[in-house]
Amino acid sequence: MMQMKIEIVTLFTLIAVIIASVLPFARAEELITTPLDELLPSREDIPTEYRTGSSENLTLTDPGFIEGKEVNYVKLGVGYTIDLHVSFQVYRFSDIDSANTYYYKKVNDIKSEGGYTEVLIPGAFAATYPYGRADSWGVISNIVFSVRLFSEYSWEDMTKELKDFTNQEASIVPEFSSFLVSPLFMISTLLAVIVYRRRVSIRLGAETQTIR
Repeated sequence: MMQMKIEIVTLFTLIAVIIASVLPFARAEELITTPLDELLPSREDIPTEYRTGSSENLTLTDPGFIEGKEVNYVKLGVGYTIDLHVSFQVYRFSDIDSANTYYYKKVNDIKSEGGYTEVLIPGAFAATYPYGRADSWGVISNIVFSVRLFSEYSWEDMTKELKDFTNQEASIVPEFSSFLVSPLFMISTLLAVIVYRRRVSIRLGAETQTIR
Protein backbone atom coordinates (compact mmCIF):
# COMPACT_ATOMS: atom_id res chain seq x y z
CA MET A 1 0.00 0.00 0.00
CA MET A 2 2.85 2.38 0.82
CA GLN A 3 4.43 1.66 -2.57
CA MET A 4 1.14 2.53 -4.30
CA LYS A 5 0.88 5.85 -2.46
CA ILE A 6 4.43 6.74 -3.46
CA GLU A 7 3.65 5.97 -7.11
CA ILE A 8 0.50 8.12 -7.04
CA VAL A 9 2.38 11.05 -5.45
CA THR A 10 5.10 10.68 -8.07
CA LEU A 11 2.52 10.74 -10.84
CA PHE A 12 0.85 13.91 -9.59
CA THR A 13 4.26 15.54 -9.17
CA LEU A 14 4.98 14.75 -12.80
CA ILE A 15 1.63 16.26 -13.80
CA ALA A 16 2.48 19.47 -11.91
CA VAL A 17 5.87 19.67 -13.64
CA ILE A 18 4.24 19.23 -17.07
CA ILE A 19 1.65 21.94 -16.38
CA ALA A 20 4.33 24.32 -15.10
CA SER A 21 6.35 23.70 -18.25
CA VAL A 22 3.43 24.28 -20.61
CA LEU A 23 2.01 27.32 -18.81
CA PRO A 24 4.46 29.86 -20.30
CA PHE A 25 3.59 28.65 -23.81
CA ALA A 26 -0.14 28.83 -23.09
CA ARG A 27 0.39 32.33 -21.71
CA ALA A 28 2.26 33.32 -24.87
CA GLU A 29 -0.65 32.06 -26.96
CA GLU A 30 -2.86 34.62 -25.22
CA LEU A 31 -0.97 37.58 -26.69
CA ILE A 32 -3.07 39.52 -29.19
CA THR A 33 -1.25 40.16 -32.45
CA THR A 34 -4.23 41.49 -34.45
CA PRO A 35 -3.39 44.72 -36.38
CA LEU A 36 -4.40 47.78 -34.38
CA ASP A 37 -6.71 49.01 -37.14
CA GLU A 38 -8.81 45.92 -36.57
CA LEU A 39 -8.98 46.59 -32.83
CA LEU A 40 -10.62 49.97 -33.35
CA PRO A 41 -14.20 50.71 -34.47
CA SER A 42 -14.67 51.44 -38.16
CA ARG A 43 -17.02 53.95 -39.72
CA GLU A 44 -19.70 51.25 -39.96
CA ASP A 45 -19.49 50.59 -36.21
CA ILE A 46 -20.26 54.19 -35.23
CA PRO A 47 -23.76 55.76 -35.23
CA THR A 48 -24.48 57.67 -38.42
CA GLU A 49 -24.74 61.04 -36.66
CA TYR A 50 -21.00 60.91 -35.99
CA ARG A 51 -18.46 62.02 -38.57
CA THR A 52 -15.04 60.49 -39.08
CA GLY A 53 -12.31 62.56 -37.51
CA SER A 54 -8.55 62.25 -37.35
CA SER A 55 -6.44 59.18 -36.62
CA GLU A 56 -2.86 58.99 -35.45
CA ASN A 57 -0.22 56.67 -34.10
CA LEU A 58 0.53 56.88 -30.39
CA THR A 59 3.86 56.56 -28.60
CA LEU A 60 4.68 55.77 -24.97
CA THR A 61 7.89 55.39 -23.02
CA ASP A 62 6.40 52.81 -20.65
CA PRO A 63 8.15 49.41 -20.41
CA GLY A 64 6.92 46.82 -22.86
CA PHE A 65 5.07 49.27 -25.10
CA ILE A 66 5.15 48.31 -28.78
CA GLU A 67 2.63 50.47 -30.63
CA GLY A 68 -0.56 52.46 -30.22
CA LYS A 69 -3.25 54.07 -32.33
CA GLU A 70 -6.12 56.51 -31.90
CA VAL A 71 -9.20 57.20 -34.02
CA ASN A 72 -11.61 60.08 -33.47
CA TYR A 73 -15.25 60.73 -34.32
CA VAL A 74 -17.30 63.89 -33.83
CA LYS A 75 -21.00 64.53 -33.49
CA LEU A 76 -22.00 67.92 -34.87
CA GLY A 77 -24.59 70.10 -33.23
CA VAL A 78 -26.38 73.28 -34.27
CA GLY A 79 -24.36 75.46 -36.62
CA TYR A 80 -21.86 72.63 -37.25
CA THR A 81 -20.32 73.09 -33.82
CA ILE A 82 -18.88 69.96 -32.24
CA ASP A 83 -21.53 68.59 -29.89
CA LEU A 84 -19.59 65.50 -28.81
CA HIS A 85 -16.12 64.22 -29.52
CA VAL A 86 -15.21 60.55 -28.95
CA SER A 87 -11.71 59.14 -29.10
CA PHE A 88 -10.80 55.43 -29.19
CA GLN A 89 -7.28 54.39 -28.27
CA VAL A 90 -5.52 51.03 -28.20
CA TYR A 91 -2.03 50.26 -26.91
CA ARG A 92 -0.16 47.04 -27.58
CA PHE A 93 2.43 45.74 -25.12
CA SER A 94 4.95 42.94 -25.46
CA ASP A 95 3.52 41.02 -22.52
CA ILE A 96 0.46 40.85 -20.29
CA ASP A 97 2.23 42.12 -17.17
CA SER A 98 3.36 45.33 -18.89
CA ALA A 99 -0.17 45.93 -20.16
CA ASN A 100 -1.62 45.46 -16.68
CA THR A 101 0.99 47.75 -15.17
CA TYR A 102 0.12 50.55 -17.58
CA TYR A 103 -3.63 50.03 -17.12
CA TYR A 104 -3.44 50.22 -13.33
CA LYS A 105 -1.17 53.26 -13.54
CA LYS A 106 -3.82 55.13 -15.55
CA VAL A 107 -6.62 54.01 -13.21
CA ASN A 108 -4.65 54.99 -10.11
CA ASP A 109 -3.89 58.39 -11.66
CA ILE A 110 -7.62 59.00 -12.11
CA LYS A 111 -8.37 57.90 -8.56
CA SER A 112 -5.59 60.08 -7.16
CA GLU A 113 -6.81 63.14 -9.07
CA GLY A 114 -10.41 62.70 -7.92
CA GLY A 115 -13.30 64.91 -8.97
CA TYR A 116 -15.12 62.22 -10.92
CA THR A 117 -18.15 59.96 -10.68
CA GLU A 118 -17.41 56.30 -11.32
CA VAL A 119 -19.51 54.54 -13.92
CA LEU A 120 -19.90 50.78 -13.51
CA ILE A 121 -18.94 49.01 -16.73
CA PRO A 122 -17.97 45.31 -16.62
CA GLY A 123 -14.31 44.79 -17.52
CA ALA A 124 -13.38 48.48 -17.42
CA PHE A 125 -12.84 51.43 -15.14
CA ALA A 126 -14.92 54.42 -16.22
CA ALA A 127 -15.52 57.91 -14.91
CA THR A 128 -17.49 61.02 -15.82
CA TYR A 129 -16.54 64.57 -14.87
CA PRO A 130 -18.71 67.65 -14.30
CA TYR A 131 -16.96 69.64 -17.02
CA GLY A 132 -17.87 67.78 -20.18
CA ARG A 133 -15.45 64.87 -20.01
CA ALA A 134 -15.73 61.09 -19.62
CA ASP A 135 -13.02 58.42 -19.73
CA SER A 136 -12.83 54.66 -19.59
CA TRP A 137 -9.90 52.25 -19.48
CA GLY A 138 -9.72 48.50 -19.94
CA VAL A 139 -7.15 45.78 -20.50
CA ILE A 140 -7.47 42.49 -22.34
CA SER A 141 -4.36 40.32 -22.53
CA ASN A 142 -1.53 42.57 -23.80
CA ILE A 143 -3.89 45.25 -25.15
CA VAL A 144 -4.93 48.34 -23.19
CA PHE A 145 -7.88 50.28 -24.60
CA SER A 146 -9.37 53.63 -23.74
CA VAL A 147 -12.47 55.60 -24.70
CA ARG A 148 -12.57 59.34 -24.10
CA LEU A 149 -15.50 61.68 -24.61
CA PHE A 150 -15.51 65.47 -24.65
CA SER A 151 -18.50 67.78 -24.92
CA GLU A 152 -18.77 71.49 -25.53
CA TYR A 153 -21.57 71.52 -22.98
CA SER A 154 -20.41 70.74 -19.45
CA TRP A 155 -23.92 69.92 -18.28
CA GLU A 156 -24.40 67.11 -20.77
CA ASP A 157 -24.60 63.62 -19.22
CA MET A 158 -22.40 61.30 -21.26
CA THR A 159 -22.91 58.17 -19.15
CA LYS A 160 -24.90 56.31 -21.78
CA GLU A 161 -22.47 57.14 -24.58
CA LEU A 162 -19.52 56.15 -22.40
CA LYS A 163 -21.08 52.78 -21.62
CA ASP A 164 -22.06 52.12 -25.22
CA PHE A 165 -18.70 53.04 -26.74
CA THR A 166 -16.69 51.24 -24.02
CA ASN A 167 -18.67 48.03 -24.44
CA GLN A 168 -18.31 48.36 -28.17
CA GLU A 169 -14.52 48.71 -27.98
CA ALA A 170 -14.24 45.84 -25.48
CA SER A 171 -16.20 43.59 -27.84
CA ILE A 172 -13.80 44.33 -30.71
CA VAL A 173 -10.67 43.29 -28.80
CA PRO A 174 -10.53 39.45 -28.80
CA GLU A 175 -10.25 37.74 -25.44
CA PHE A 176 -8.43 34.45 -25.12
CA SER A 177 -8.24 31.90 -22.33
CA SER A 178 -5.57 29.37 -21.46
CA PHE A 179 -7.05 26.69 -23.69
CA LEU A 180 -4.10 24.36 -23.27
CA VAL A 181 -3.80 24.09 -19.50
CA SER A 182 -7.31 22.94 -18.59
CA PRO A 183 -7.48 20.05 -21.08
CA LEU A 184 -3.98 18.97 -20.09
CA PHE A 185 -4.95 18.93 -16.43
CA MET A 186 -8.12 16.95 -17.12
CA ILE A 187 -6.25 14.41 -19.25
CA SER A 188 -3.53 14.04 -16.64
CA THR A 189 -6.08 13.58 -13.86
CA LEU A 190 -7.93 10.96 -15.90
CA LEU A 191 -4.64 9.17 -16.51
CA ALA A 192 -3.92 9.18 -12.78
CA VAL A 193 -7.35 7.70 -12.03
CA ILE A 194 -6.87 4.97 -14.66
CA VAL A 195 -3.45 4.07 -13.27
CA TYR A 196 -4.76 4.06 -9.71
CA ARG A 197 -7.73 1.82 -10.55
CA ARG A 198 -5.48 -0.54 -12.47
CA ARG A 199 -3.09 -0.78 -9.53
CA VAL A 200 -5.94 -1.47 -7.18
CA SER A 201 -7.38 -4.11 -9.51
CA ILE A 202 -4.01 -5.86 -9.84
CA ARG A 203 -3.48 -5.82 -6.08
CA LEU A 204 -6.96 -7.17 -5.38
CA GLY A 205 -6.35 -9.94 -7.93
CA ALA A 206 -3.08 -10.85 -6.26
CA GLU A 207 -4.71 -10.93 -2.82
CA THR A 208 -7.50 -13.18 -4.18
CA GLN A 209 -4.98 -15.64 -5.58
CA THR A 210 -3.10 -15.66 -2.24
CA ILE A 211 -6.29 -16.49 -0.33
CA ARG A 212 -6.97 -19.41 -2.69
